[in-house]
Amino acid sequence: MAVIDTFLKMMAVHRAERLMLAPEEIPYVLNAGAKTELSMPAVPADLAGRLAQEVVGTDLPPDEPVKGTYHNDDGEEFTYLVSPGAAGYHIEMSPVVADEPPAPETTAAAPVPEAAPSTVATATSPDPVVLHILAQGVDAGASDIFLSSGKPAHMRLHDAIEPLDPTITTEAQVLGLLPGEAARQELDTTGSVDFGAQAQVEDAVVGAHCRNGSLIVARPASRNFDYMPFGPGNYHRYDYSLFHMNVRENAVARVAAFLGE
Repeated sequence: MAVIDTFLKMMAVHRAERLMLAPEEIPYVLNAGAKTELSMPAVPADLAGRLAQEVVGTDLPPDEPVKGTYHNDDGEEFTYLVSPGAAGYHIEMSPVVADEPPAPETTAAAPVPEAAPSTVATATSPDPVVLHILAQGVDAGASDIFLSSGKPAHMRLHDAIEPLDPTITTEAQVLGLLPGEAARQELDTTGSVDFGAQAQVEDAVVGAHCRNGSLIVARPASRNFDYMPFGPGNYHRYDYSLFHMNVRENAVARVAAFLGE
């Protein structure tokens, strides 16, 4: 999903008529002239440029505004105006509302039921800085992105852990990424949580035994381990992946033994 789609979803939650994004400013929405700021920090200029590129889809002209229509992943249509400024690109977007069909003619009046009070769900606003960090990781081809409060982001790239962005993420920014209460509970219990692709754990994929100081594994009963960059039959790339749950259980057992539980 494009990063701009996240902002469009927040506009929909607020039932707003227009989304306004400007570099180094807090994004806001407009509804009947009323301005509502989104609960997030200001958008960095480089992220504003990336969002503008996503919306337009082509190279951005440096000195003239661009108008057009944008379709999100759900097929919804939005009009946009992307304008260059001294600090970067400004973005205005509005949903395209389809014309309502004419009401059918009736010969008798019927009582109109009283409408129930409407409620607007509170949006969990993603932090634009974190979105920018994630976008950098995707662009770099990272297989994993590591975020910790009070530390800069890192990524796993070609089986090596490398710096991703020097920005120090806060606890609130990290917690804002958690997909649900279960992930929050896991973080509170274990101190970490892995939810990236939401992939299911495959049970009983492989067996192993030690032979002459080496760990010998049987052929995994899964096609997810067919890529072998170290040569045929060498599963070193999957040291953790093949035994993920075993390593986690062993870590818990070792900590419990150390603490005398």
